[in-house]
Amino acid sequence: MRKRITLIEVLKETGEPPELLFWQKYALQSLIAFYIRKHRLEPIKGSGEYFPGVAWEYWQICPFRSTNEEEDEIREHFLKCMDQKYYLEYPGDYIDDREAISAVQHFLLYPDNIVMSTRERCCDIWGDADALRPEGKGYRVLKNLKLLDNCQKRFQFCPTPKVSWWYTKEKNGKKTVLLLESKDTYCSVRHHLISGNDKVFGVNVDTVIWVKGADDPNGQRLPDSFPKEILDKNNTYLYCGDLDYFGVNALKAYRENSGLDVRPFVPMYRRMVVKSRKHVLKDTRFTGKRRPRRYYLTEIGPFLECFKDEDPREEIQTILMTGKRVTQEFVNLSDYSVENRKMAENHLVTKQKELAGITADKKSVDTEKA
Repeated sequence: MRKRITLIEVLKETGEPPELLFWQKYALQSLIAFYIRKHRLEPIKGSGEYFPGVAWEYWQICPFRSTNEEEDEIREHFLKCMDQKYYLEYPGDYIDDREAISAVQHFLLYPDNIVMSTRERCCDIWGDADALRPEGKGYRVLKNLKLLDNCQKRFQFCPTPKVSWWYTKEKNGKKTVLLLESKDTYCSVRHHLISGNDKVFGVNVDTVIWVKGADDPNGQRLPDSFPKEILDKNNTYLYCGDLDYFGVNALKAYRENSGLDVRPFVPMYRRMVVKSRKHVLKDTRFTGKRRPRRYYLTEIGPFLECFKDEDPREEIQTILMTGKRVTQEFVNLSDYSVENRKMAENHLVTKQKELAGITADKKSVDTEKA
């Protein structure tokens, strides 16, 4: 966003008359000081001074626009619980964080009343499971808005609980076993099943297991200590992990190392893709050497064949071929059944109607006062 700009270009872009350079130097000094104070300009060291306090060249940190435009937007749209002080002082940071702030506002206006894990809530709001780490954009925005205190209660999330790493229902005969890479997703699916539900995305699930991901290539197998009924080759084995090259590779490793016919859990992958569309996805290519396209095609071909024509197969292929990642935490408790999704949608509609009614009442009061 930063670009190098000369003093003359500053005057052109701000719409100020060029006479400031010659006849109104103190006005020019005041103008430059204002833009530096508002974090729109930063003097380039070594470019020389035209006048004390006025350099020949600057870094333009953000577009000039109207000097009061960002301030007006902050004062008008920020909710009462959102502190304005930081972004009024640093409007350039507000421009960079506007999308993340908007996501926070949307949740505060339309909370879903579903308690999730930290990573699931981060994906739900910002599309990044690591957003609330100290270096993450979510943490930065909440800190600037002074919303970090009591944020777990406000944004309805909690740390991932410590539970056993597999859960099964007592059932004789053939079982459907679901392997999940993410501990957060495992815990929410486990909670869904314990709450009396038999199906996950319309599929009967009897056993759910939290398994190791691609970071441990030698550990991608089910231990022999499992009960025999879980390791029965007559069972149906389904797997879901992060939708990236490494997640697909982990699925392949479980199939080869365990000797079981492990297949991708298509409905969960489908929902992950749908929910990730409104977000910018992470790029995973920095984690290793860039492999040729032919290598990716060879590896992901069997995985893509499991998806039907009506599934977003081409979209999934593009994600995998471009090195992007859709983390498993994009799905949460609100997605696992049709009833849960309808409840979440109805809750959102109710909140929207309530807010619209409050706004309409406020307008009528303002009209009566006028």
